[in-house]
Amino acid sequence: MATVHLVKDGRRSNGDRITKSVDLSTSVVAERLGHFENRRTEKPPTINPDVAASDWAEYKHVVVEICAGDEAPQFSAPGYYYIIGLAPAECARILGVSFPAV
Repeated sequence: MATVHLVKDGRRSNGDRITKSVDLSTSVVAERLGHFENRRTEKPPTINPDVAASDWAEYKHVVVEICAGDEAPQFSAPGYYYIIGLAPAECARILGVSFPAV
């Protein structure tokens, strides 16, 4: 299983990030998003950490979370893969999913 996170810029004062997430089959995520350029980190990334995250801001980024044992050739190690240049709306369209409401 892979988790696809939509992420807002910045973080809250307590360090939390604002995300919407959906769990999908790793094979589906790898097939549909694996061709996008990505950057892997071991910890959840905070994108634009100097910005105060806002409930009113748009979701701007896509991060795929892969757990140990769920790797795929396109996501070959556990961790968090920031999908470069993929807008959340386009990600939802590609995956054929609706993300949970705020």
